[in-house]
Amino acid sequence: MAALRGDEQGADFRLLVEGEEVCVHSQLLAARSPFFRTGINFPTEGAAKEMTIEGRSAAAVREAVNFMYGIPIREGVFDDAGNLTEGFSDYEGLLDIAEFFMMDDFKDEVDRFVTKNVKLTEENFVATSKVADTFRARQLADKCGRFLLASAAETAWAEVEQLPVVAAAGIRLARAAVKAVRDAQPCAANTSPVTPCRDCGYNGYNNGRSNCYDCGNELVAAISTCQVEMMKKEVAKFADA
Repeated sequence: MAALRGDEQGADFRLLVEGEEVCVHSQLLAARSPFFRTGINFPTEGAAKEMTIEGRSAAAVREAVNFMYGIPIREGVFDDAGNLTEGFSDYEGLLDIAEFFMMDDFKDEVDRFVTKNVKLTEENFVATSKVADTFRARQLADKCGRFLLASAAETAWAEVEQLPVVAAAGIRLARAAVKAVRDAQPCAANTSPVTPCRDCGYNGYNNGRSNCYDCGNELVAAISTCQVEMMKKEVAKFADA
C-alpha cells in the first residue's frame, strides 16, 4: 500500500489544496473515507478528475492521505530545550482534517499522536485544552486533565470549566485518584505511632498511655505520619462538604 502512494503515474485523481496537488487513487480514497465515498463524482469523459479542498492545510491533507496508504504520521523529534525540530506539528490541522474526511480510525491515531507529542506548559495548556474539547479528543483531554490536576495555576480552572470534554476528563482522573487512595493500605511502619513526651522526650512505653511512663506528665496524642492515612482523611472530607 505504501508503495502505491508514490505511484503518481497510476493515480487517477487529484486533490487541490492551498495551491498544491496531491495525486491519489480514487478507489482507495473511497474505500477509506466516507467523505470521498460520497464526494468523488467522475465528470464527463476527458475532463479532469479532481477535487478542490478549501480552507484546509495542505500538509494535514497529505498526512491524512498518507495514512490511507498505511503510512504513519511523522513522529516529532525534540531538542534538549523541548522544541519540535522534526515531524508534523499542526495538531489542530490534523484533528480538523480527520473530522472533515470522516475517518474515525485516523482521528483516533491523530489523538494518540498529538497526546504523545504535545508538550504542555502553563502557556499553551488552555489553548491545547480548547483543541481537545473542540474535536472531542479524549486522550488529549485526559493529558490536559492530568496537567490541570498537577498544576498550581488557579486561573486555568475557570477556563477549563467551560470545556466539558476536558472538565469530564479531570473528573474521571480525580475519581480514579480518590478510589486509589480509598483502596490503598496504610504503611505498616506507621500503624502504631509512638507518642513521645514533650517534656522529657521519653517514648519507650508511651503507646496507649495518657501520661508519660517516665516522668508522669500528660501526653499529647500522636499523629500518624503515614501519607496514605493523611490522604484518606482529606478524601473523607469530600463527603462532609
